[in-house]
Amino acid sequence: MHQVDLNRADMDRDRLAHVLQGFPAPLVEPDVFRMLDRYYADLDAIGRIDDETGEPLIDKVQLTALLREFVNLGEADRLVKLLEGLQGAAFRTALGRDRYREVSWFELAREIVIFDTEPATTFEQLRLSSRATPDEVIDAVQARFPSLEREMADPAILGDQVIKRLSDPQQAEAALHIINKQLGWWAALATVLLLPPAIAARRHVSDPKTAAVAWPLSMNVLGAAVGGWTITVVGSCLLAPLQ
Repeated sequence: MHQVDLNRADMDRDRLAHVLQGFPAPLVEPDVFRMLDRYYADLDAIGRIDDETGEPLIDKVQLTALLREFVNLGEADRLVKLLEGLQGAAFRTALGRDRYREVSWFELAREIVIFDTEPATTFEQLRLSSRATPDEVIDAVQARFPSLEREMADPAILGDQVIKRLSDPQQAEAALHIINKQLGWWAALATVLLLPPAIAARRHVSDPKTAAVAWPLSMNVLGAAVGGWTITVVGSCLLAPLQ
């Protein structure tokens, strides 16, 4: 029984819910917190491992459902189809379903070279007060992830650009092709996964300060999930002029 409890504890620490421990909910509006909480729970359900090859894969249906919480079905389908059309796309096929095992995000990410995960991360480590300012939140997140450049945690810089690029079909296609060519398919996936927290930070927000805090708080989770360096290089591509 003791061994079973230890295994269960290890599984819990392997999920993004562990990172959310100590999330400073008073800093964001309740609807925003619920959206982010649901997003990170859904993110833990999209990963698969091919038990025959060990290959990490994404469940296309689950990814579409995740995006559908933030954009309409047409937009979710468009983004998933863009990812599907990129070289190196790693979606689970419909054949041989029994060979695909659902895994947590961190278990999936350990198989992906470009992701540098930190599953031991929690919000408690940021030591934020219930009255923390946006700049204080950004400083705390950047201190936790030194490879995350400050502008990447600024919603007025990267957050708004994520929405602008991915909401426009032509810009989204161009940006994802560039990122895929330079950094690979998993970086293109990470780019799309920036969209839900960017939207959550802007939706149902009556206080601009709340929006300015929600985005860097999400960067603490995504920094743990994919790495500060990965967010920085992907974000730099999104901020650069499209060619």
